[in-house]
Amino acid sequence: MGATIKDIAKIAGVSKSTVSRVLSNNGKYSNQAKEKVLKVAKELNYQPNEIAKAMVTRKTGNIAFVIYHKIKPVITYPFFTPIISSLIETATNNNYGVFVFTERDINDPFKTIHEKRVDGVILASRINAEIVEAFKSQNIPVMLLNPFVEIENTSYVESDEYSGSMDAMQYLFQKGHRRIGFVQGFWKERYINDRYSAYKDALMQKGIEFDENLVIEVDEVSMETGRNAADAFMRLSELPSAIFAASDLLAIGMMKQFKKSGFSIPKDIAIVGFDDIEMASIYEPALTTVRVNKELMGELAVRQLILMMNMDEDQSQCKKQITLPTSLVVRDST
Repeated sequence: MGATIKDIAKIAGVSKSTVSRVLSNNGKYSNQAKEKVLKVAKELNYQPNEIAKAMVTRKTGNIAFVIYHKIKPVITYPFFTPIISSLIETATNNNYGVFVFTERDINDPFKTIHEKRVDGVILASRINAEIVEAFKSQNIPVMLLNPFVEIENTSYVESDEYSGSMDAMQYLFQKGHRRIGFVQGFWKERYINDRYSAYKDALMQKGIEFDENLVIEVDEVSMETGRNAADAFMRLSELPSAIFAASDLLAIGMMKQFKKSGFSIPKDIAIVGFDDIEMASIYEPALTTVRVNKELMGELAVRQLILMMNMDEDQSQCKKQITLPTSLVVRDST
């Protein structure tokens, strides 16, 4: 059995309450008492009981990461895998544990997370204002990661979807493409709207008339729906010379279907994706795509949340909106 506060108090010749104040760095005590307590604690290799510590400090050293997303299984979805890895690494390096949830795991996320006693929450993707306000009402700091909607007075980290999409379109123009298709999912969501808006704006700036027949909407982002999108394009009287897909999974699904149907990529049709998931560089041909810095996104979400959790005053004082730049990665599909 390890040393206790009672043991330290007895050897140091002070009261248990003094030992508690010194170890929690809270309340009044003399420098002499502090030196004695810390010296004895070190000699006894004292390890504080985390439950007792949490009762005193009202902090548990845990944060929660909740993903609200239509994709399944969410945890292994290629976009989130590096984010979760970076998030856990950053939290661990700062002495925090992480609970990872999805809305499919728990019927009442607020109740479940509250029972887990976490110090802060990172919410990703398809969240809404009601969920955020539920946590805020309990003074639990909230950080949003790549949110699908904009919520006032809430910190978030996201990628610059619009600029990244404009870069993809400008690159296709430079390659000589004018008849360019677009594939999108969750079209009502904010991030898809940014990519779709950039697609339309790029065409307008180039003086190219928008053709709604070249826009394919899918109800789910997956390789299967990407294959379905390719079939839809092949039913047109004239194929586009290039397609900009709002997700790498859609793009890879399309490439598989076009190749299966005898088309050569990029000779017959060029394809650009978005996200730069790991599979994008492995698939043949390797996919040209817009890279989202997912690792940095996870890291910054944790760092900003920790700042908020350590605020003694109003958390809105450290409210921060972070938009990360994207970059175009040119590979063999174009």
